[in-house]
Amino acid sequence: MEKLIKSARDGSFEAMMALASQAGKNRRAHEAFFRVMEENLKFNTTSIQDLKRGRLPLMPSLDPKDALNLSCTSMLALATGIRYKYLLQPVCIADTASSMLPLMPAIPFWVSLFCEHIILPSRTLEFEFDFHKAVVLILAWVTNQNKLQPKVLTDYLPFLWFHPPAGYTKYSLDDAQAVFTAVDHALLGCNSTSLRDILVRRLAENSTLTANLIVQFIVDVFAHVPEESDMKLPIYQCFSTVASSTLQLASRSLPIHTALLKNNSIQWMSRVLRFATQGARFTYVVLRVATDCASKCLLYIIRVMEDGHSYIRQLLGCDILRYLLKACRNLHAHPELMDRELK
Repeated sequence: MEKLIKSARDGSFEAMMALASQAGKNRRAHEAFFRVMEENLKFNTTSIQDLKRGRLPLMPSLDPKDALNLSCTSMLALATGIRYKYLLQPVCIADTASSMLPLMPAIPFWVSLFCEHIILPSRTLEFEFDFHKAVVLILAWVTNQNKLQPKVLTDYLPFLWFHPPAGYTKYSLDDAQAVFTAVDHALLGCNSTSLRDILVRRLAENSTLTANLIVQFIVDVFAHVPEESDMKLPIYQCFSTVASSTLQLASRSLPIHTALLKNNSIQWMSRVLRFATQGARFTYVVLRVATDCASKCLLYIIRVMEDGHSYIRQLLGCDILRYLLKACRNLHAHPELMDRELK
């Protein structure tokens, strides 16, 4: 393990992920992973503080041990370890909570530095390392902790929402889910109404593009539905995330709501509802996610029905009554879920 730890300290993403995958199984690997993270993400040095002031090298280094590259790789490993629940296994989840505390000052520092001096100025193509992905994945987790800098809501998330990595016309499916998750967490969990309103206004500045991004994400998720029923949990999670963020944005912004309707959101959300209520063998975990997804779709449909009979007619044309009956049947087949939904 010592060789693995040294490689992780030297910037090897593979070594960091190997430690992360072992961290949920034994305490030594868990302690080693977070010790490496703390060392690699340190920022209280003169040279790193100079980076924060914008004094980045004209020619970015290719050395994985360079402070920028090392912090980027470490943030990506940390976010990936959380995303795939390597660090959230029952045997170590309590230790993870305490181990994260020393990292909490470092994470916003590096997110701010990456956004202010690399991502927003569109310098990502100059670097070998994927700063865009590191920020997107870490924000998907950080925004759920209610520890947000105002600029995350007012500047960083809106920019990331509209701008995939340089050279790409859209995000990969995993990264798109992370962006939607971060926005959804921010809309649901932000304690500041004014900051949340600013985020919605920023996303509504180009309501047509926002609606396009939502519908495109739904289309992309449908394109990745696996045939094996036991592999569909990530798909239900994707649909639940997009249904929730769609509901939030449509409820908070009339321009976005109108743009979504023009983009056939009724048809697409009906398809999501159909997928969430289709006859499948649900495990309890999948059933909970599918039920949450269906409830968000239904709330969006209620929002649409408030706009008049023409939209109700469209919903009927999408076979909405059949999916509503299926949703009721699934809930009644699992009374423990119905009790949870009513609370």
